[in-house]
Amino acid sequence: MVSRKSRRYVLIEGASRKFWEISLTGKAVETRFGRIGTEGQVSRRTAWSPKAALATYETLVREKTGKGYTPEDGGIVLPPLITRLLTAPAAIVDAVPGLGGADDALLALADADWRTAAEAGELGYTGWPFEVVPFAWQGGDGLVYALLVHDARFALRCPVVSYAPVDDGGPVWLGDDAKEALANLMAVGVRDASWGVEDPEECRAVVAEARARARDFGRFFAITPTKDVSHLTRGARGRRSPEVEVPRGYRWLPTARNMGVLAPLERFDRKLGRTHGLKPFPEAGSELTRAREALRRSFSGSALAIARNVYACAHGEDNLEAAKVMRDAYEALGRRFLVARAEAYIAQHARPARRASARSKRRTYKS
Repeated sequence: MVSRKSRRYVLIEGASRKFWEISLTGKAVETRFGRIGTEGQVSRRTAWSPKAALATYETLVREKTGKGYTPEDGGIVLPPLITRLLTAPAAIVDAVPGLGGADDALLALADADWRTAAEAGELGYTGWPFEVVPFAWQGGDGLVYALLVHDARFALRCPVVSYAPVDDGGPVWLGDDAKEALANLMAVGVRDASWGVEDPEECRAVVAEARARARDFGRFFAITPTKDVSHLTRGARGRRSPEVEVPRGYRWLPTARNMGVLAPLERFDRKLGRTHGLKPFPEAGSELTRAREALRRSFSGSALAIARNVYACAHGEDNLEAAKVMRDAYEALGRRFLVARAEAYIAQHARPARRASARSKRRTYKS
């Protein structure tokens, strides 16, 4: 049975003060809506199957978030396919290599416990992009498969990436959505099942078993493997940058290491031009001063882009200062989940940075 806890969204714009709730249990989808402070109206739908109900659920949430409704608690809503992946039987999930290590933090996020999810283990890596939210750990070099969530309002249709923190290239495309990403992972798993197996007979047996398990996975999630994955390496790594859908009234500004900033047009300072003067190896001091000034003038999109560029390249205190500016920019943009992730990162890295600074001062004093 597919089930969801009720999620509540709000729309607060101008004179509008509306709420919208949705819950999914088995084949039933229930919504409640109205003005904030009232009980509202209830609408119920019953689909012919749990999968059909899941599709209805996803469509309705996409429609509402597309109109500007945001989660009331400040968290994000996972694509239903990812939530189902996290709660599926191990025998099904293990059919695709790399998906067996679903992150406990994302399970908390699937249960709408986004504050717990924000304190995830991946933030121990220096320079981890806060928008990269893993749903599975592949194992090698810290490689993860992750959602790329820039704004909670658009989380249901966010792209999926693979990302290894030891790779300076940043996150790379795995799928425009969860379904395409899982289809690619299925195909890569079958293609590489016999990697390292030399005996021809054993090789055929391994591939046959991989195909059978992939069929079970595909039936469970209603997914067909991608036919051509020649562009993906073992571990499903490619060279294509993630493509972010830009809603009307928004702008996408690319930054270092395949990342960028998605924000309303008015949150960018037009005087800074199309590229905002972002450099591959920015000078931290002057750039962070520029970011703080943009934030002071309410250009939080510009501030986030400039600070992110520093954050991706800097270490130690400069990296932490950039994270703090990013946190403040997220706050100005109303992205509470990303604020919480930035704060968790700062808390994890502040103590080691202070110790390193103290050692440096002692060395300077002795010399």
